[in-house]
Amino acid sequence: MTHISSPPRPVGGVSLEARVRSLKRFSMLPLATVACLTAVFAVLDIRASLLPPLLFPVLQTLLVFVIYAAISYLAGVGFQRTGSWEILLFGTTLLLFGTALMLAAWFSFVGGLNANTTIHNTSALLGSMVLLVSMFLATGNAPPARAESRMPLRIAAYGGAIAFMGTVTILMLMGLTPAFFTASGPTDLRQVLYGTASILLAISISRMMIIYHGSKADFLYWSALGFGLILIGFAGGLFVDKLSDAVSWFCRLSWYFSSLYLSVAGLLMHLEARKRGLGVPELLAQFMKQSRRNYELLVKTSPDAIISMDKANRILTWNAAAERIFGYAGDEAVGFNLADLIMATQSIASLEGRLEGLPLLKDGRPPPPPMVIEVHARRRSGEMFQAEISLSARRLALGRFAGNAEIITTLMIRDITERKKAEEALHLNQERLALAASGTRIGMYDLDIATGKALWTEQVARIMGLDYATTTTTTTTTTTSFSLSGQYQDLVERIHREDLPRVEEERHRCISERLPYETEYRVLWPDGSVHWVADRGIFQYDSDSSCTRMLGILMDITERKRAEEELRKSEQRYKALSTQLEQRVKERTAQLEQRNKDMQDFLFISSHDLLEPLRKIQTFAGMLPRKQEELNPNKTSYITRMINAVRDMQDRVFSLQAYSHVMASVQTPRNTSLPEAVRRVLSGMETEITMTKASIETGDLPFVEAVESQMVHLFRHLIGNALKFRRTDEPPRVKISSKLVSNDGGRGEYAIHVEDNGIGFDEKYLGKIFRPFQRLNDREKYAGVGMGLTICKKIVERHGGTITARSTPGKGATFIIRLPAMGEEE
Repeated sequence: MTHISSPPRPVGGVSLEARVRSLKRFSMLPLATVACLTAVFAVLDIRASLLPPLLFPVLQTLLVFVIYAAISYLAGVGFQRTGSWEILLFGTTLLLFGTALMLAAWFSFVGGLNANTTIHNTSALLGSMVLLVSMFLATGNAPPARAESRMPLRIAAYGGAIAFMGTVTILMLMGLTPAFFTASGPTDLRQVLYGTASILLAISISRMMIIYHGSKADFLYWSALGFGLILIGFAGGLFVDKLSDAVSWFCRLSWYFSSLYLSVAGLLMHLEARKRGLGVPELLAQFMKQSRRNYELLVKTSPDAIISMDKANRILTWNAAAERIFGYAGDEAVGFNLADLIMATQSIASLEGRLEGLPLLKDGRPPPPPMVIEVHARRRSGEMFQAEISLSARRLALGRFAGNAEIITTLMIRDITERKKAEEALHLNQERLALAASGTRIGMYDLDIATGKALWTEQVARIMGLDYATTTTTTTTTTTSFSLSGQYQDLVERIHREDLPRVEEERHRCISERLPYETEYRVLWPDGSVHWVADRGIFQYDSDSSCTRMLGILMDITERKRAEEELRKSEQRYKALSTQLEQRVKERTAQLEQRNKDMQDFLFISSHDLLEPLRKIQTFAGMLPRKQEELNPNKTSYITRMINAVRDMQDRVFSLQAYSHVMASVQTPRNTSLPEAVRRVLSGMETEITMTKASIETGDLPFVEAVESQMVHLFRHLIGNALKFRRTDEPPRVKISSKLVSNDGGRGEYAIHVEDNGIGFDEKYLGKIFRPFQRLNDREKYAGVGMGLTICKKIVERHGGTITARSTPGKGATFIIRLPAMGEEE
């Protein structure tokens, strides 16, 4: 006995079912939004790279696989209870899609984009095919599966889907599958396969909507929209270049929304089942299996006349379109001989001949394609028109007694009057095109492959240099005409002997592979001149796949080839000039480097030579104060000032030597530990740190590509400045820290801060403090010549970085050094 559940209780005066159904008015909004955004992002080629490592596979598993698998389970239960083939295939489709999307996401970590694309696209094609079969079975008369075979069939279908995806994944990991995605983007195979899947899925959705309009079951509507979102994901995937593209995210968003829509469909299915006292699987089978009503709906709404008749050609059914096209009401037509009622006399024999050879539907076999003929039909008014008839025949019963059943022939008749007019207009346009081509350098030819005979236009004769001209002279005019037929060999003999083997090989390859023919070659005219020809063509084949005909065009491209040759020569001249210019630049660079080296040598030698007389002046001046009793006070003051000036000059020369050493350094940067560089500086300044009672706080400093000795020099200057320019009211404190940041170009770099609590400076002098020999403080109170920060700036710039400072008078200063992170140097 079937258990009947009570209907869902209203919530706040409105039932849950009503609340869910109220969402229907907004159901198309997400589809339109996702479709529009996908199209906009695809056309504008907007890209994004927001893809945390585990987000993609986790979302695919939770939002797609779990929900799809749950619905597949319900469909499997429904198949076991009802034996409905379309329910089994429906569940298999969702299991294929869900499993593939999950596997594609997880295995993209192993196989990259090609793995993701191979797994997903293969399932897309197979799943779309299975769903299409399911939708056609839903509107057919396939008998249900036997009860004892339903569980094995369910296991086989679902297991086969999982096994298939597993096999594809393994083959992909072994490298045995063709490439679907390369470094340059999706392959042609992938685009064809994905496009085919999209077309098949679109057809399936159309069939599902037909079932919905016949049954008015809302859960079918939501299911169709769910698959519509999957279709948007498929279509958007055609424009994806990489996994992190914005278009790819919208594709995934459409899949996630599809899970929501399918979940709503499942909820509505549950509510409808409770209302009818049925289980969800039985309800699904009931709506998916309404073939007769759907067939009648299709017949009634078809724009074409659909007529069935018995073996004696007596009309059995006559739809509304037949009434409109022929002018007879149904009760007027049923029972009459079809040929006598609507066929023109000259077409009756043709129709009867086709009916005799019409194949029948065989039990257990796919139906044969309908036979299509064109005839002249007659309306009730006597008006004659051209019609196209699609014929198909089947027996009234299926199974073991089909041989004794009545044969029913179905005719789908379409008025093709307008189409014929369009074909005539097209033929006229083709003739006009041929006429227009005759005035250009484009000729057309038609080749019979079997006989070698060819027809061609006048331009072909001109392009190939054929000597078929005939001159006719009258008293008033002289006319030149060309023979427009001959042997194809006549054209071949004009092809340059060096190009002929290549041309013949290309033609045979295109025939064997059924490809359009396209090549370029030279032709030799009778006067010995050489001309270039572009040859394009297509081939036609008979039922035995033998090539029977070739249609092609010839174009004179001699001028283009000459232009290309001139361009090639120009490129060669450009390359030669570019090479010469490159060599001159190298030579000039070498000269500049040598001059720079000479200048550095001169500066070093000059500073060394300047120090020697300064030392002597300082030595002799230092001896004078020993005899101060012999000198008056003024002279003693002069001597002291002279000694101080010499010392200042020495400091300046020493600073220039240090600056020159930085400029001339050719040491190769290597992986340098900044913590070790700071440790060496602090070790060397231990006495000064103790005397000033300074505290030095060092944070987590990085490793950088640098010259270690210059990093030591950099921190010695900065820490020394912090101790020198200290405040008198408290001991100096120095804090050294760093953090990883990105510059304006998106490259990583380390921002290193050297912060003190000294006297600081006004930031309006920021541009001055890094210049040579620039000081902001009293020379008598603070020693130095103003070259320390200049040297620091040069060291940082030599390492591809920058240095600046922030400060407030009386509140200390912070020097900020930015150095490229490891591996980020240009």
